[in-house]
Amino acid sequence: MKFHPAGASVEDGALIKREYETARQIGTVRVAETLLFFRAGLKTYYIPYDAVRQCFRRVYQVPVKMCCGRGEIGYEHLVISDGEKEIADVQLPGTKAAQELIRLLKEKMPEADFRSPRERTDG
Repeated sequence: MKFHPAGASVEDGALIKREYETARQIGTVRVAETLLFFRAGLKTYYIPYDAVRQCFRRVYQVPVKMCCGRGEIGYEHLVISDGEKEIADVQLPGTKAAQELIRLLKEKMPEADFRSPRERTDG
């Protein structure tokens, strides 16, 4: 499997492969010891935790038509940023998975900002 850097790269290919194989998987995201992996299309990307400055959940509300009328379904996403731009916006399987992933990432990246842009501007 080929791994693509999302921002900062790691030179040790054996380390990347070892971390990928031992990482905990939540949807299309894998939480390893020093790297975060995610899939986008057919490619698997990685980013070192120390390159992530901001990480938060984003919920997209999608209008749907159901048998009893109209409604909205929320799709959970993980947004990863290097502080200047968003590196990734990865769809997650649901709210519980998103909450568990954020909990794990807070343990791995205690210095990262886990507030959304809206939470940062509101105070």
